Amino acid sequence: MKKLSVLMSALVMALAFVACEKDEDPVVQDLKVSKDAIEVVIDGEAVVIDITGGVAPYEATVAEIAEEATYNVTAKAEGDKVTITAVAKEEPAPEARETGGEETVEPVVVTVTDKAGNKVTVKVTVKEAEVTPEA
Repeated sequence: MKKLSVLMSALVMALAFVACEKDEDPVVQDLKVSKDAIEVVIDGEAVVIDITGGVAPYEATVAEIAEEATYNVTAKAEGDKVTITAVAKEEPAPEARETGGEETVEPVVVTVTDKAGNKVTVKVTVKEAEVTPEA
């Protein structure tokens, strides 16, 4: 009887250690965005990009824009989306180029970063609004 009691105690202790085993860390998918290159029109509609994977919350930052650019680009991360806009500067730099609907300066880079420090970039090509002649 004593052997059975000792054996049962050992079995209970073994089960207790197995039950207290540390859970595996959850698998986190790679940080991704729905588009890695977009076009936005100055003073036009915002472009919204979906974020998948990574660890929320997310942050969006805009790289420095060329001084001669006639616009500013903004990027805001909310939930699992990034909203990107281009707005005309109030007073463009004197060396700003007129492009008449063509691409302006160089693409702007927006970086999306997750809580774990993972990063993904989006190239933003900014275009001026096409002017339609009045009849």
